[in-house]
Amino acid sequence: MGNINIIFSVCSFFYSILIGVVYFSKKRINNIENKIYSLLIVCNSIGLLFELVSAILSISGTGNSIFQDILLRLINIYFLTWLSIFTFYVFAISTDNNKLNNNFSKINKICGFIYILLLLFVVILPLNIKYNNGYI
Repeated sequence: MGNINIIFSVCSFFYSILIGVVYFSKKRINNIENKIYSLLIVCNSIGLLFELVSAILSISGTGNSIFQDILLRLINIYFLTWLSIFTFYVFAISTDNNKLNNNFSKINKICGFIYILLLLFVVILPLNIKYNNGYI
């Protein structure tokens, strides 16, 4: 089961890199949607690296608990960050540009406050890792 996770993560990483190369090699219009999409591509690549390292360490069983704890918290921060950026992206592409420009600072403050609050929860709350027959 663990080898499938590694293979899936590696394939996803190469696919993400391919999307990044194609996207960043071409000229783009300088607007908020493209900036947010660029953040999504970069964030996804970083998160896939975290996931790949986590899958390798969980299979090998060589990771110490402090490193695993930090890595799992980084993965949770990645999920939170990606979800926040994606939510903002959906809002940006579904809103008229005039309304978006007028409400940008208000929306940015509200989303930033919720993100920081959830980020504190991810960092402060404990993680419980349970193993069952060698699987997490």
